[in-house]
Amino acid sequence: MKKLTRFAAILGALSGLLLGSASAAASPVFQENFRITSTDVGTDPCSDYQPVAVTETLHFVILVNADGAGGFHVNTTVNNENSRGINLVTGQTYVATGSNATSFEAKPPFPMVISNEDTSVLVSTGGAPNLYRKILIHETVNANGYVTASIFKFEVLCRG
Repeated sequence: MKKLTRFAAILGALSGLLLGSASAAASPVFQENFRITSTDVGTDPCSDYQPVAVTETLHFVILVNADGAGGFHVNTTVNNENSRGINLVTGQTYVATGSNATSFEAKPPFPMVISNEDTSVLVSTGGAPNLYRKILIHETVNANGYVTASIFKFEVLCRG
C-alpha cells in the first residue's frame, strides 16, 4: 500500500502538471515540495536472497516552467533522508544515502514517455557487503494526454 501511496503522489504531481490544457502554457512557474516515507521489501542477493526491508523518507522538489508554446520544462530532485535497511533474517543493518535529479520537456503532440531511475547506496553497518537500492518509475502518455502505461519497480542489488 505504501508503494502505491508514493507512486500516487508522484503520478498525481506530474500528471496534473504535464497533462494540463494548452492554455496552461501562460501559467507562472509551479513548485511542489513534499516528503514521503515508505517501507519496501526487496531481496538481498549477497545473502542468498533473504528479505531486506528498506525504510526511507524521500524529499521531492518539482519545478515546472511553462514554455509559452503549450509545453512544460520539468525539473525534479529527490533526496533520501533518514533511510535505513535491515535484513529480516540475519538482522544486518544498513544506512541509505543518495539523491537524483531529472530534467525533461513535456511538449505536445503526445504521445510521450517519461522514465526516472533512482539509486541509493545501502551501506552495511557491519561486515556484510554494501547493497544498492534501485527504483524505476516509467510513464507512457498517449496522444490524448492520458497515462496508458505505468511501471514502478523496486529492487536491491549486491555491490560488495
